[in-house]
Amino acid sequence: MAAGLDVLGNLTIHADGGRPIRVEFRGGVAALEIPDLRSALALRGRMRRPERRAWLRRVQVALGLAGLELQVRVGRRLVGRLAADTRPGRLATWLGLDPMELKVRPVLAALARLRAGTARAGHSRPPDPAEGTRP
Repeated sequence: MAAGLDVLGNLTIHADGGRPIRVEFRGGVAALEIPDLRSALALRGRMRRPERRAWLRRVQVALGLAGLELQVRVGRRLVGRLAADTRPGRLATWLGLDPMELKVRPVLAALARLRAGTARAGHSRPPDPAEGTRP
C-alpha cells in the first residue's frame, strides 16, 4: 500500500448562497465544518438516498487510497467521520449517510437545539431529518 498524503490547507465553500462550509486539511485529516444542523440537512438533501450512499462509498474508497480521514463537524461538535475503516451505525443508515460513522450524542444534541430554536420561533414541529430525501 502506498504512503498516505500529507495535506495542509483551508477551503471555504459557499453553496446556494447559504452559510459557508469550511474544510481544513491537517496532515491525514480533512475536517469539514458545517455551520449548523439546518445547513447539514440541506446539504444532505441535495442528493437522493441511493446517489448519496454511492457517492459516500466512492469518497470512502478514495480516502482509503490516499490514507486520509474525513471528520465532519456541525458547528464545532464532531458528529461523524469517514475513512477506510469506518462502519456505519443505525443512525447513519437511517439518515442515508452510511458508510459514515455518526456520533449519536452530538447528533441528538444538535437535533434538540434545532427543535428548541424551532419551538421558540413558533413553528409546530421541527423538520424531520428523513424529509427532503426523495425515495
